[in-house]
Order: sequence, then C-alpha cells, then structure tokens
Amino acid sequence: MSTRNSKASAARRIAFLNDWPGYLGWTFVAAIVLTVLFGIVPFIVVAVIGLGQGTIPSPDAGGIYGTGPGYPLFQPPFWLLWIPAVLTLVLSVGTIPMQSKLDSFVFSVRGDLAVFAFVGFVQTIAAAGAFGGPQAGTLLWASLVWLVAVALFAVHGLVDLVGQAFGSPARRPR
Repeated sequence: MSTRNSKASAARRIAFLNDWPGYLGWTFVAAIVLTVLFGIVPFIVVAVIGLGQGTIPSPDAGGIYGTGPGYPLFQPPFWLLWIPAVLTLVLSVGTIPMQSKLDSFVFSVRGDLAVFAFVGFVQTIAAAGAFGGPQAGTLLWASLVWLVAVALFAVHGLVDLVGQAFGSPARRPR
C-alpha cells in the first residue's frame, strides 16, 4: 500500500511539473493584463476626464502627467502595480529550473519576459512621477521588484544563450 501511494504521489508531482509551464504562461498573461489595467488604463481614464472637463495642464505643467486646478479629478490607485510586479518576479524565479520546456516568442523566452518586465518597470516609474508623485515612495519600491525580475530574466537568458552557443546539449531547445 505504501509503495502504491508513493508511486501515485510521484506521478502527481511529475504531472504537475509537466504542466507547470502552462501555469507560468497564465501567470504571464495575468501580469500583462494587470499591468495594463493598473498602469495604463488609469492614465487614459484621467486624461479622458480631463479632456472632457478642459482641466488638462499645459505641457509646461506636465500635460496629462502633471497637476493643475481640478486635474487630476482623482488619484488612480497605482499602488496596485505591486501585483503584476510580484507576479513577474515569481515568473522570473519559477522559470529558473526550466530549460527547453518554454516556447520562444519574439526574441527568446527569457528575452521576451525581460522586455515585458522592463515595460512594467518604466510604467511604474511613470506612475510614480505622475500627478505630483503622491504615490512615488510606494511605486519606487515596486519598480525595484520589476528591476530584479528584469535582471533574473536577462541573466538566465544569457546563460541559456551561452550554453546554446557552445553546444551544450542540456541547453538546446527541443
């Protein structure tokens, strides 16, 4: 009975590990959607409201990223950018043991993920400085989480590329 349970347990672990790249793919999709939802959409909403009210500051005062009388109408909850930042960091750590199970997108898997993390970093920095920077402290710490993810993706991607360049069979995509 004990042997049967241990075999079943081992089979479940293997099945989970085989499916893990799929879970990471959904984590990546969630991080993209949340970055757009929490980082880009609030700027659009505030700008549209400002256009409708005619309260958008002059370009000298920061334009849609600036402040002025009646603008912005509300402070978007940019602190929510912590969620995709942490998800991306989880992705950067979770993909470390994976070599050939990840499919390539544009550059390489980790190159694409590094580019996405960098976009999240830039968006978080923009949100930190927007509207007088009331959330700057919180968002600057979140931007560091993004940067750690960028570094992990980039370094591991370079290690993979060097392994492929020197013909290491363990690093070649299947």
